Amino acid sequence: MSLQRDFAYLVSSLASFSETRAKLFAVELSQEKTRVVSTIILGVVAFLFAVFAVLALSVAVAVYFWDTPYRHTAVWGMFFAYLLISAICIICMRKNSFSTKPPFKYTVATLKDDIATFKSNHPTDAVVVAERLTEKRGREPCLIMMKT
Repeated sequence: MSLQRDFAYLVSSLASFSETRAKLFAVELSQEKTRVVSTIILGVVAFLFAVFAVLALSVAVAVYFWDTPYRHTAVWGMFFAYLLISAICIICMRKNSFSTKPPFKYTVATLKDDIATFKSNHPTDAVVVAERLTEKRGREPCLIMMKT
């Protein structure tokens, strides 16, 4: 009965361990999705305002030959406003694209720590798998013997 209980505890601990890693992956996936969507939106806005800038420049060249000085100021003002908005969006998009944090940084680090922990807890005659899991509960650790 004790072996069955320890095995059930080991399985539940492994399920909890996997659930924690899955939640971490889900959080980082959500963050990566948000970053990609915002980059796409900024790219579309930058493209739209770049088109407006080219359109305003075209109108500015046509209007330039008219003799009213207020038309020049208004058209050139729109042109530079669209150009400025487009440049700001491109700068933000580049900042988002080249973020210093690689995607899934914390998930990869956690999995590397887990692998290192499992490798360091591998004696030649036996592997004490449940010892660390049962330390918090105050029960005797379950020893699992393996051939090496």
